[in-house]
Amino acid sequence: MLIAMRAIEAAGSSGCTSVGTGVIVEIFNDSERGRALSWYTAMPIILTIFAPIISGLLTDHLGWRSVFWFYVLCYIALFFGVIFLLPETLSRKRLNRVKDVNQATITLPELPSLSTATATNKARNCCDQLNFGRAMVINPFKSLKLLKYLNLLLTSFYVAISMGTNYATNTSFTWAYSKIYHFDSITVGLCFIAGGVGYCLGAYVAGVLSDRIYQKQIRQAKETGQDIYPEMRLSIPVLGIGVIFMCGGYISYGWCIDKNAHFTSGMISQLFAQFGLMLWVCFLTVYATQCFPGHGTSVQACFQFVKHSIMTVALMTVIDLQNALGYGILYSIIAGVLAVTSNFVFYIKKNKKKWKNQRV
Repeated sequence: MLIAMRAIEAAGSSGCTSVGTGVIVEIFNDSERGRALSWYTAMPIILTIFAPIISGLLTDHLGWRSVFWFYVLCYIALFFGVIFLLPETLSRKRLNRVKDVNQATITLPELPSLSTATATNKARNCCDQLNFGRAMVINPFKSLKLLKYLNLLLTSFYVAISMGTNYATNTSFTWAYSKIYHFDSITVGLCFIAGGVGYCLGAYVAGVLSDRIYQKQIRQAKETGQDIYPEMRLSIPVLGIGVIFMCGGYISYGWCIDKNAHFTSGMISQLFAQFGLMLWVCFLTVYATQCFPGHGTSVQACFQFVKHSIMTVALMTVIDLQNALGYGILYSIIAGVLAVTSNFVFYIKKNKKKWKNQRV
């Protein structure tokens, strides 16, 4: 029963994550979208740092059931916040759809007994009924059709393996600091704060640099009369620094735990790894949503599908793998995979015209 209810809860939370991306894309323009999406992407990860602290306090003082009641109250507060504080972003689209229907040319069979106005009204009613019928048929996998585009597939895959590594690291972090360093649940939660600092710094730097680099590239393209591509956001130097921090942090974390180094060494390693992680995740998220204007929700749905598929495997195997290989070897291998697969960004930037032609 607990697993079944957890699956239902996960389905709802994933849907909110996807819809939220669409809202962000609608509200913010290109010059602000990098910072907005970076913080939106980072906040769920940052809050996972405070979750162990809150859960530990509630469990120690009120029992484990109090954790679930606390989250219910939080969800209720968020629900009313969305209803009363979040601006509507669908009104523009509705107006455009009505305009399209009014301007549409519809071919009708011969109706000699009907006036032109009557025929037009009947045609519009037919369109409305057809659109309503289509809307009633829900295909939950419709968004995944975007994965046929190789640039989105590669981007989703790299975000998935990097986030899968992150969650696997968090799982092993809790286990290691409980079993090796013998910390209680509250102290383990406090140790996560170092990683949270890395998340915040990475999100801030990624958001600022993403918008700044893109605006600079646009100005240069306009001055030279060149086309503008979403791939202009992908800065090789910045992402190169990010992969060094991320992979170096994971290698350092693995060997520090493996050699039973001072507990602060693992925390500092986490800080560097999470900083590099957020540089990559934020840059790639903004890039992917800009590749498919008007489909931000579908893009995030693709990210969520690929990410959670890989994360499920990672979380199920990380403890067994670290027991078989050791922390040092395991995270050295993972860092090597992240470093090698990061080269896909060169392929994406090189074929920017190809991706644009596919989207047309």
